[in-house]
Amino acid sequence: MSNTKTLAITVICSICLLASTETFAKKRMPLLSGTRKPKCVFQKKHPLPLKRIPTFRAYKGCKGSLVLHYLGTKGKLHKRPVWSKRRNTYFSKIKIPHIIGMSECNRFTAPQMKRYKGHCLRFSDNRLGWSAQKTALALLKVFKEEPDPVWFVFPRIMISKHTLKPRCYFNDPKCLPVPYTKAGALSYRPKGRRFPIRGKFKGRGRCQHDGDCVKGGCGNHCVSYKTPGFAAICPYYTALSHAYCGCVKNRCMWFNQH
Repeated sequence: MSNTKTLAITVICSICLLASTETFAKKRMPLLSGTRKPKCVFQKKHPLPLKRIPTFRAYKGCKGSLVLHYLGTKGKLHKRPVWSKRRNTYFSKIKIPHIIGMSECNRFTAPQMKRYKGHCLRFSDNRLGWSAQKTALALLKVFKEEPDPVWFVFPRIMISKHTLKPRCYFNDPKCLPVPYTKAGALSYRPKGRRFPIRGKFKGRGRCQHDGDCVKGGCGNHCVSYKTPGFAAICPYYTALSHAYCGCVKNRCMWFNQH
């Protein structure tokens, strides 16, 4: 009789332990397998009003972002090489103040747009509090003849004013030129000669010292801190891998020391 009770208790305990283990595994499995769902997935459930712009739709995105959808004149998608050629001509035409840069959406810059097919541009922006209506009108002037539908994502981070202050001051010993890459910061020689990089990497704006110069566009331009923001493409240029953004002959420009 005692053996029977012992066996029954053992079986019950085993069943309870197995059940608790399965429950724990189900709760922890998404964390262990890396399949946890993203905290925010963009859905077309929060439309924003637009007046007299039939080719655009506006939505409230994740974490307060603004998502604009241009429907296109034909509504069909062309292949990426064809789109890329047209896309590069748009960057310099968009007139939204203090745009820091634009890039193609990907799973890092705009994970909320992963489920939506189509061309997608992500803005690193300072929209000065622009409304969806005003932003859509600015984009319409550039994309009004674009045949393909395009998504535009503006992040939540916005700066209310363009701060007219130098990056640092001339009497600060740590006020050095800005390297194009992190590796360049280690090889800079304060007393070394500066050789300006000409051509398409020409700088913008006058300066008195290195603190007046900052990276502009999407980080590939060397400009004065007084220069208004502008849109630019975001490739990596090997020609600037050892370059610095600083003041050379009272002009902000890229230079190297080779």
